Amino acid sequence: AVRNIVPMVRRAREAAEEEAEQWLLQQLQLAQAEIDKVKFHNDLLHREKLRVAAEVTRLSRLVSQLADKLRNRTREAEALRAKVAVYEDDVQTAMNTAMVALSDQISRELRAQFERDFQEKNAQLLKERDMLRDQCTALRSDHKSDGSQIHRQRGRPQSAQQLRGHSEVLSCRVPATQSKPNINALRYLPRQTI
Repeated sequence: AVRNIVPMVRRAREAAEEEAEQWLLQQLQLAQAEIDKVKFHNDLLHREKLRVAAEVTRLSRLVSQLADKLRNRTREAEALRAKVAVYEDDVQTAMNTAMVALSDQISRELRAQFERDFQEKNAQLLKERDMLRDQCTALRSDHKSDGSQIHRQRGRPQSAQQLRGHSEVLSCRVPATQSKPNINALRYLPRQTI
């Protein structure tokens, strides 16, 4: 019986050892699978980290380029602002010069127009003066020829106003230096005579 027990114990031990080895092998396989899974996720995280680092580097370069462009545009804007200021000064100077020239031209034209109008008016007044002088001369000669008849008239006497009118007509004078003739002396003459 003892001889039969020993082989049974040996077989049971071998079976238990084999089962234990199988279990351990399964556990090792499960552990290896978990390790592989963790390693896979670690690789994914590493690749994502590298991708994020590359994106950060790209964005950093882009920000640097944009900063350089902004500085360049700022310098260009300052240069353009300086050019605009110079242009505004030039335009203001040109406008002032043009205004002065235009004012001088307008003054010259107005002065020339005034002189022409003055000459025309003066010529007209001189013509009227000469015409009135001729009329006064003719009237004075007519009244001188009829002067003796004033004192020899019979009937009603001459009024003081009529005598004064005849006297002023006889003394009618138009000075040569006067640009506008004095026609006050003719106001006492009858309208049809004038």
